[in-house]
Amino acid sequence: MAGMHSDNYELARSSAPQSIKDYSAFTDKQWNSKADLSGGVYQAQNSLIEFDLSSIYRSDGYSDVSDYYAVIPNCMVACTVTAAGATLAVPTSGYALCALKNNYQNLIHSVEMTLNGKTIHDHQSFVNIYSNFKMLSSMSPSDLKSNNTNFGMASELDNHRSMEFLTAAVTAATAGCGGFGITNNNPYDTAASMLQTIKQNDGKGNTALNQRINRIVDTTTNSSFNNLFGTGRIMTEEQLKAEYKPHYTVTADGKFMYWFDYAIINLKYVVDAIAKIGLVKKAELKLKMYINTGAVSVKVYGPNVPETAFGATTTTFANTCPFTVNLINNTALLGGFTATTDTIIAGLYISKPPSSFNGGSALTVAITSIGSPLTQCLLYHSNIKLDNQSDTEYANANRSKKIVYEKILYANSVAIGVGSQIDKIITSSIKNPIAVVIVPFIAKNLAGGTALTTALPFAQYESPYDTAPATGAPLSITNISITLGGIKVANEVLNYTYENFLHQVSLAETIASSDIGLNVGLINQEYWESNRVYFIDLARSRDIDKTISRELIVKGKNSSNVPIDCVIFAVYLEEFNIDVVTGVVTM
Repeated sequence: MAGMHSDNYELARSSAPQSIKDYSAFTDKQWNSKADLSGGVYQAQNSLIEFDLSSIYRSDGYSDVSDYYAVIPNCMVACTVTAAGATLAVPTSGYALCALKNNYQNLIHSVEMTLNGKTIHDHQSFVNIYSNFKMLSSMSPSDLKSNNTNFGMASELDNHRSMEFLTAAVTAATAGCGGFGITNNNPYDTAASMLQTIKQNDGKGNTALNQRINRIVDTTTNSSFNNLFGTGRIMTEEQLKAEYKPHYTVTADGKFMYWFDYAIINLKYVVDAIAKIGLVKKAELKLKMYINTGAVSVKVYGPNVPETAFGATTTTFANTCPFTVNLINNTALLGGFTATTDTIIAGLYISKPPSSFNGGSALTVAITSIGSPLTQCLLYHSNIKLDNQSDTEYANANRSKKIVYEKILYANSVAIGVGSQIDKIITSSIKNPIAVVIVPFIAKNLAGGTALTTALPFAQYESPYDTAPATGAPLSITNISITLGGIKVANEVLNYTYENFLHQVSLAETIASSDIGLNVGLINQEYWESNRVYFIDLARSRDIDKTISRELIVKGKNSSNVPIDCVIFAVYLEEFNIDVVTGVVTM
């Protein structure tokens, strides 16, 4: 068995030389922030954030590009209205109505990065879907437990046992449904834990969603159980704002609910080049990020009763809806909606909402506005000093530092009927490909099979009822075949199972893999069976072939009982050289 015996490890550790100087190579490390270029004004839909870091230069020190992180002050606002559009008093359990989907990265639709005037990372749609998969397949359970709040995640993944699939829009005759399509927006168990049920998983709530709800502290008068936050309590709302503490509040007129949060985006997890650059004295770095902002409307059936249901929904989001509208029910006295509630309108914006919103419906509502205490997005960067000898050695050794990093190319294959074939040319010219990632979702605007007789008017990731794209669905793709430069990557087609996923994911080949089992991060078999992602390794090839432009074709068969749309990413390597002193980049 390969590896080092613990006796040998103890001897090697005891023999290692020790020095106080070796404890840290840095003599100083400080943090500074830079505001984005918006001046605090953002679009209501698909907001653009721009950072210009070209002015950052330290002749006597460095900045570690891999440390860079952005802070996005996001503001969710919601109200309930009558059929005539009159705003109503908020439900007393309103704090639970809206919550971000798992992972702050789902706020980001696409990213562009330039360095010294050269495009390092170009805009590719749905970067959130790829980066979320990459994070889930890289993190360990202990990583998630320790760092979940930093990433806008719960300490566990969304509960696949609480997922439901409803094929048609809910009507007044439907009771207790959180919407239609895939739904996973019920944060509460409706049956006692471990209680015997006739229907498997009946009454299960999404525990991860419940955790994300409760991370935003309630400051209203209804938060009297813990009695910690709000007027006359241990910390007032104003004190929470001063510390940028995520919190929930209600406007003075009692008609609008607000959730304020501060999304910390570690940029190295979104743009791989940022993770690879390291220490530089100067980096003329510019960053553009398109953020998923907008609003939804949700039809409410059965308000003021224990079996409330959500029906038709409309949206102004152009791509991903990054939050869920959660199922809260019961009578108004017990936290449910008032009897005249017809529609929920909810939106997510940067810093503050617009003057009005409609969520794509015919009901336009003027908003009683409250803004975030943080009025602009910030990017934090480090200032580092080395001792003179280390500074000189590092600078001299890296006047032309080679950076090799991952890029992605987005494609899709939509409206794939039951039993139909996927046959997609991803690109006619790609160099250094290392992987293909296929993420299937239930199709938008296409009925088919016996399970979907009525077409869904939205994609899963557009739905406020679904936790997608942080989750997916149990969608089967078989007969997978990848052709690269006219040659099949595998000798036979893949009837893809979890075992194939284990063998294909690159983490299965890392030194961190144990003899007990292959490592694919947080994605165990049970989770993967309900949230399918198909990963195909393309890294193994001759060096002479890697640098030649080749055509990439993906084929497969939809073996599910519903039509599907596929989001596909080709992952490939790119390189450039950077002078860590002057910031000059050569491609």
